[in-house]
Amino acid sequence: MRITERQLRQIIREELFSEIIIERRADFEQATQDIKYTSDFNDPLFVNPDSKKYVEPARNVKKSWAMAVDKIEEDEYVEGERTPKISRARRWIQGLHKITWIPREGDVLGHLYKFLNETDRRGEIACSLTVPGQELERAPGWGWLGVEVEGWVTLAAESMEALATGYIGRVPHWQHAKFSNSGSPRKPTLFNPELGAKYIFGPEDAPKLIERMDSSEALVANWVPKRIVIDYNTETGYLTDNEYQNPGSTIGPFFYAMQHKIKLPIVDRMGNPIDLKQMEDDASYMLRGGQ
Repeated sequence: MRITERQLRQIIREELFSEIIIERRADFEQATQDIKYTSDFNDPLFVNPDSKKYVEPARNVKKSWAMAVDKIEEDEYVEGERTPKISRARRWIQGLHKITWIPREGDVLGHLYKFLNETDRRGEIACSLTVPGQELERAPGWGWLGVEVEGWVTLAAESMEALATGYIGRVPHWQHAKFSNSGSPRKPTLFNPELGAKYIFGPEDAPKLIERMDSSEALVANWVPKRIVIDYNTETGYLTDNEYQNPGSTIGPFFYAMQHKIKLPIVDRMGNPIDLKQMEDDASYMLRGGQ
């Protein structure tokens, strides 16, 4: 079977991309080969005395990742065209869907309001990553209500365990106050070469997010909320259970807030707009036992 010129160009392009991603990883691995540390997972801002000695190596991990991702390769320079300002890898990473999921325990609406109204948007938040066109990823065990954001990705991996950025929800206010001029910075609380192998660097890593074996994670700074994401089936079950235990406490307040207080588009995990009236009817129907 003869290979057409178009097919040949595609093969060459794929081989070139493969070489580039290998180079990016090699650059990162070389820069971080001597970094190995384990800090306190319960001190995600590295403010305690025992954690401070790991601030510099953690910063170097992030810096090395950014240098690898932001490197503009030779094939990206086209004669007669402007010099590219952003690398192909960076464009791809910035184009991923970035969603932070609200804790399901306690007052979910309260958690959402606090996140939207009180979180310093200059600081870094942890988000799941999804390739456009795929179902929006929700880590197992996390809540059913998420906020998709736009912002600058400062670190990304195919696995939450690779970054281990800690649970920011338990950080006391006085620790955040230490970073009032910049927003709270986030860093991986542990690093070694094996974990570094799980970091993602560009479009060649898309299969790791599509055929994922674990829950991805990225740190995102200078973010703005884009839309609300609801896991439809999980949400209706949660609202029904809560309403059954505390009549009048959940279904009405939730849908009122979604319709009148949250000024953002609301979508399901496929990115499709949600009919809130239909969702409220579905929850009420379940509450009545399907009658």
